[in-house]
Amino acid sequence: MSTRIQTRAVAALFIALIASACGNAPDAPTPLPATASATASATALLLVQVDKLCVGRETDIRVFVDYVPIGVTNPGETGVSRMVAIGEHQLSAVSQEGTLWGPFPTTVLPDGRLERLGCMPPDAI
Repeated sequence: MSTRIQTRAVAALFIALIASACGNAPDAPTPLPATASATASATALLLVQVDKLCVGRETDIRVFVDYVPIGVTNPGETGVSRMVAIGEHQLSAVSQEGTLWGPFPTTVLPDGRLERLGCMPPDAI
């Protein structure tokens, strides 16, 4: 009989603890409304041009940002651009002639970034 009383006492204590915990638990915190800057990653323009020094030596230069193609440009043209997340990226390019640039790191700041791919002067080699 004492085992029964102990079992009932333990069960009553357990129920009392659960009821107490549920009754005194604070409400779940209310999430703050999301701001526009928190919901969308900040981006800026990355513009890639090829120096005029490469005219006549390099053509159809495919440009890649983070190993994703963003377009084709030629020396002296306005270049290719893409809106990218602010921060570090890998830039690379390859011309129709097989010349490679990069990959190399570039940092895009909130006001954007201009990268100019160059060529060695003809008499440098």
